[in-house]
Parts: sequence; structure tokens; C-alpha cells
Amino acid sequence: MTTATREQTSKGGSVTIKEVADTFGGVDEVYMGEPIPRDRYLLEVIEAVKKYAKADDFPYVELRLAVLDGDYKGRRMTERLFLRTEKADGSPSQAMGQTKATLRMVFGGDVPTSITSISKYDSEKLATAIVESVKGATFESEVVIEKDKSEDGAWGDKNRLQPRRAK
Repeated sequence: MTTATREQTSKGGSVTIKEVADTFGGVDEVYMGEPIPRDRYLLEVIEAVKKYAKADDFPYVELRLAVLDGDYKGRRMTERLFLRTEKADGSPSQAMGQTKATLRMVFGGDVPTSITSISKYDSEKLATAIVESVKGATFESEVVIEKDKSEDGAWGDKNRLQPRRAK
């Protein structure tokens, strides 16, 4: 997430996120703003969308989450579930492990067979099954702040789920 006033530079010009939202519409302002503090929150999956990576059209799932209680009730965040089993160079990817841990958290440890019965190598079918299964799920998670990884700070800090690893 990023603040509505952070300047973004593209092809020599700069605009604010708010200006982009006003121009193109459809951007929910509750997704903008500073990240919520690190803590445990009750969350609901209000929407799940299958998307494709720009670089190689590989599917992933974007979860849109709402905080259900406390001082930050109503605030929203997104979490991406990447379905890669290996990186472009052929080395193993940790993305699928993170996705599995997140799904166990969302479903309270009992991930539906509609998801677990699909091969991890059938990412298209797996993404569709996740989208169809998670909407409306409520769960508790620790939410952390991930520091901006861009070289110029253009994206800003954002919230991320911190699923607990299976013991």
C-alpha cells in the first residue's frame, strides 16, 4: 500500500496516487494510506481475483481483505498468493510454501479438498479453485509491515500477512 500523496514518476512526469484514482476511477480509497500497525487482526476475504504476472502470464491470486474489529475496523489490504513451484532460472521457489501456509491460516488448518486435490503444477486450475473457495472466509492473522523494496521508494511500505509455519 502507499499513501495517496506519494509522488510517482513515470516517463518524466509525476502524479499522485490520488490523481490516478480520480482519473481512472474504481480505486477504493481504503486501500490507500499508511499501513496499519503490526498486530493480530480478525480479517475477512471480501474478494479473491485471479490475475496474471505481466512478465510471463503466470497466474496468481490476489486476496482483498478487510479488518473486522478494533481501531482499524474497515481498513483494507491485499495479499498475493503466488503459485510458482520454481523460479525462471529453474531453482525452487518459496512462493508455493508461503501460499500453502496462508491457505492453512485462512481455512483454520483444513484446506478444502477442492484445492488440495489439484496438482501444484496445474496453476491455472489451482488459482480458480482458490478464488472459488476463499471468499467470505474469516480468520485471525498477524499483520506485519513490509518495507518498500523499490529502488526509488515509489511503492511505499505495505501490510503483509504473517502466517504461522506448520510445526
